[in-house]
Amino acid sequence: MSIDAVKFRNPVEPGCLLDLHVEVVQMRGAVCKFSGKATIDGKVHAEANFVAMIADPPKD
Repeated sequence: MSIDAVKFRNPVEPGCLLDLHVEVVQMRGAVCKFSGKATIDGKVHAEANFVAMIADPPKD
């Protein structure tokens, strides 16, 4: 739904193993605020705060 405070700190090249670390900051019903970091070998390459709506999976 939205992305804030995005910082791209270092470039990421193809073939690198990118670890995504995300934590829930706030939950209000189906809308959640998250804080996340992308790291390679423990070094932060990108970080952001974002908001997403969590929905039930579609029924077959």
